[in-house]
Amino acid sequence: MHTPTAKSELERICTVSGLPILSKPEWTHVALDSDYRANMSVIGNHIIFSQPDGYIRLQSGKKTLNLIDRVIAEAVPENQPYILIDDFSNLRGTAPDARRLFIDNMRKRDRLAGLVFLSTSTLFKISVALGKRIHKDEREIRMAGNYARAIEFSLEILSNYSSGLISSAVGTADDTNIEQRAVPAHKVVKNEAWVLNLGDFTTEMEVIDQKVLHSISSGLLQAEYVDAIVNLRKKVQKSIQPESGIEYMVADVTNLKGAGRRARKLYMDSLKQWHQTHSLRMYVLHGGNRFVQAASNLARPFMPFKIRVADDLDEALKIVSKDQITEKNHLPRTEFIDAANITRANSCGILQADRQCRHATGLNRCIPDN
Repeated sequence: MHTPTAKSELERICTVSGLPILSKPEWTHVALDSDYRANMSVIGNHIIFSQPDGYIRLQSGKKTLNLIDRVIAEAVPENQPYILIDDFSNLRGTAPDARRLFIDNMRKRDRLAGLVFLSTSTLFKISVALGKRIHKDEREIRMAGNYARAIEFSLEILSNYSSGLISSAVGTADDTNIEQRAVPAHKVVKNEAWVLNLGDFTTEMEVIDQKVLHSISSGLLQAEYVDAIVNLRKKVQKSIQPESGIEYMVADVTNLKGAGRRARKLYMDSLKQWHQTHSLRMYVLHGGNRFVQAASNLARPFMPFKIRVADDLDEALKIVSKDQITEKNHLPRTEFIDAANITRANSCGILQADRQCRHATGLNRCIPDN
């Protein structure tokens, strides 16, 4: 049987924080019932990330809590606080007795600094808001619309305990050669393993703002190098959270000496294939000469995604940001209705009309029952 080493356990990276993600086979896809599986990982040293999959009954709920305890014992420093993020994306429901068990268990956890619920429905959010108004719990309860927000909430809560909790967790990234460098208004995550050196051609990759894969290439691109570039892209994608999927590629070709016709064709074909599985929105070149810029413009009509040319990285990221803003402006109306419903629930008399909420607590009704 293969026993993963500490190195292989830390090969994933959180692109929001730059922290390593510890994941073990005995924590993932653990079948605890015929229609339920538990998935756990640890971000840094103090964030437990739980992704229940299926329907939780009482017995599988007990097993899940035992698994959480085991993960904490193995990964969280002794006597230090932690955050539990529950991602409900694949949770179909929870039996009432299992829900009560979870609530009672969470209340008894002295080291639990806060709960962050991810991928929740409008009804769920309203229920939590109503419960909070009735009973004040010392632990913070947050609801996040996406993975990045959940991590930001978690770091914010932990910072109330001690800034050392976060800095020490970031320090563990050194073991996996993770480096964060400052780019104004942007979060950049690098890893020494994301470098390809083929003698007369090198390329280095980094992830910017979770969604942008930035490559810095130099030398002469040969046709036989394209497969290695594709494999490096896959390696980067595998290292980051699924919620941080690559939607944009930005390429620094300032020091690229050139590429043969076959190499260019294979490279562009690799981008098309990536788009088929990862929905690439845009490819931006920067630092190229006039010939490179002209070739890029000629390729635009033949590619299933947008192609743009920029003078430098700053301009390239501005182009990406503008595209993201345009995309957000086309969000479904339901995104705005959710926020309006929660605000309305907090200001109207729903609290008195819902008898079940009269005896609720800050954690009550936080777990969907169907």
